[in-house]
Amino acid sequence: MKPISEQYPYNVFVFCFDDNEPWGGIKQLYHHVDILSRNGVNAKVLQQNPGFRCNWFENSTPVTSVKEVDLGDQDIVVMPEVLGVQALKTLPGIKKVIFNQNEFYTFKHYPPALSNTVESQYLHSDTVATMTVSQESFYYLKHAFPAADLFRIFYSVDAEIFQWNSHKKKQICYMPRKNAEDAEQVFNILKYRGMLNETTVIPIDGMSEQEVAKVMQESLLFISFGHPEGFGLPVAEAMLCGCVVVGYHGIGGREFFTKDYGYPMECGDVLAIAQKVEELLVQADSQTDHLFAMAQRACNFIRKTYSKEAEENSIIGAWENIFKLAARKDGKQLPNIEMAQPKLDSHQFIF
Repeated sequence: MKPISEQYPYNVFVFCFDDNEPWGGIKQLYHHVDILSRNGVNAKVLQQNPGFRCNWFENSTPVTSVKEVDLGDQDIVVMPEVLGVQALKTLPGIKKVIFNQNEFYTFKHYPPALSNTVESQYLHSDTVATMTVSQESFYYLKHAFPAADLFRIFYSVDAEIFQWNSHKKKQICYMPRKNAEDAEQVFNILKYRGMLNETTVIPIDGMSEQEVAKVMQESLLFISFGHPEGFGLPVAEAMLCGCVVVGYHGIGGREFFTKDYGYPMECGDVLAIAQKVEELLVQADSQTDHLFAMAQRACNFIRKTYSKEAEENSIIGAWENIFKLAARKDGKQLPNIEMAQPKLDSHQFIF
């Protein structure tokens, strides 16, 4: 069978903001291009200005800029969900795919909900399809835009970087970007109950990917304050490193951050988080078998479910159908298109 690039000779440009802060969503854009390129697709990251490249993680991803390309009928631009309806004013007339990595940003930069405006990039004639990254995101978008052509792809978590480690310090790590006030409450409760006297707390912020992995590998616990989330990649990375995870699943992480693999808490219930963390810290002094078993189950599930193979298969499968949709827009007759549906049964993915 011919490679998809020969069957459907479209070029793919993945739009990315010129932002060198360590955002997981931006790394995923680069990673997406790497997978397409590896499978013969002419794909590049489309930065805003010539010469810009994210360098907070290692990459040799093909990169160009809006100012260096002359886009036409054979080009498809992947746009982030955070642009909202502004995506309609960006590169008008060019085929687009919306890449929604967080459904809770879907209506950013929209007019007020009760206004008379009904224009949406998800239903616009320029838009070929939409991709998203979790079961919850898929259901959200399919309900909001039932007429949209929608594909769910899978993230992978890099087990070569985020490696399992069972030799833990009495250490807690967390990411302070979201719900920082909740984190302050949790750590103050723990501090004034004397639970941090022999426990180190490390905020993960402004670190390279390797530094993040090292902190997670050394930490007994990861507290998740991420809400809302389209997927919740830091939780999956922490599980892969052998952390026991407590906190918010962020909605998007409900497919893997379950009671089988961690301690999900209701968003805002800082007391419940503090109480569970205290309980686990006490257990860590004498009853480590239970903590180790929980961490091992979670690690095994993440490694198996969010593998590089599963990610690559889902992305290439989605793009085969997206190229068919694009060809139909160009007036070509092609076979039926199989829409990518989430395949989840009792928290076990079926491939």
